Amino acid sequence: MKGAKAMLILFAVPMGMAFGGETEPTDAAFWAKAAEAHTVMWRDYIDPQTFQVYTFLSPRTRRPLLRSYADVAANKPGAWGTALENCALDGGAYLGALVDRYAVTGRPEHAEEARKIYQGLRLIAEAAARRGCIPRGVMPDGRAHYPESSADQYTMYVYGLWRYYRSGIPTEREKEEIRAILDSVLKRLEEDNFVILTDAGGPTKFGDLDRLAPSRAERLLAIVLAGADVTGEAHWRDVYLRLREPRLKHCRGLGGQPWVLVQNQMAFFLLRHLEQDPDIRKVYEAGSLEAARACAPYLKRCAPNAGEREFVDTVMNPLEAALTITLTEDRECIAQHLADIKTVITAYDYTRPLRGKILFVNGVRPVECIVWSLARQRIVAAP
Repeated sequence: MKGAKAMLILFAVPMGMAFGGETEPTDAAFWAKAAEAHTVMWRDYIDPQTFQVYTFLSPRTRRPLLRSYADVAANKPGAWGTALENCALDGGAYLGALVDRYAVTGRPEHAEEARKIYQGLRLIAEAAARRGCIPRGVMPDGRAHYPESSADQYTMYVYGLWRYYRSGIPTEREKEEIRAILDSVLKRLEEDNFVILTDAGGPTKFGDLDRLAPSRAERLLAIVLAGADVTGEAHWRDVYLRLREPRLKHCRGLGGQPWVLVQNQMAFFLLRHLEQDPDIRKVYEAGSLEAARACAPYLKRCAPNAGEREFVDTVMNPLEAALTITLTEDRECIAQHLADIKTVITAYDYTRPLRGKILFVNGVRPVECIVWSLARQRIVAAP
């Protein structure tokens, strides 16, 4: 099957048989850790009013590290190191996890959690001064924000919106909103020559979405193709085809450590599901597996009691590596690493600070992204 019907079936399959046609026993420790991560996410990292997925918290108060409104208005010192650093990025990734959770359980409360995170992502788009810009996140007033953004923010933001749109959860009004958001994003990118600018119209550090290189080529193509799929506008399909020709050879699973490669993988996820030409899709599948192979060694680096200096190498990168492998949806690849993925999930106590001076969502958020994707793929059995 091809197109939307195939995608809807993919994201709504009920739980059943796992590898080899046999139901895999529930791993109690694995699911207990998933429950821990879920509690921490909604207790500590998700704003109950704006539904922003905050990036950094104080380990003493477990409150978001937010600057004053005056500092935000003056862009001092910028979003880096604050709770607003990656709200669009992490919200998009986490929305994918909640979509998977609902596909597995079918429970209305899980759909409602997904809807809240969607509302947080919608708020980011609504707050932008330049229509179509996606800032990193918004302050508790739902409006104030730093003007900067990045290719990372756009990649995972669009991934989350597309997953939600195709999940069966959104109302017709929400679908209309998503069509409008993605159409405005593509119009803004096209007007800015596919370079991401700040919400003030200036350059931003990681805005080179147009670059002909791995970790940019597949991201731009995924954003445009997802927008074409959601809006149904032939123009965006034509733009995708025009952009694809010079970029196809650059669609590789390269470009950095797992925290970068997982973003490439989300782009490949969209491209694999949306590209209907089997020969072109093979290029995206190859890039997806290449990213997974590059991430596999990081699974062995996880350490339960990592300090601040070891956090990226022993907590964040193993989790993002596990997610990168899981998102291949390649059963052979996942089976090869499944034991290590479970070890990475069960290695930590997500209820305690995972980094000495601050609390960082990247040590928690990937957990549910991994476990619910594995459950949707019927590789592990949900409790």
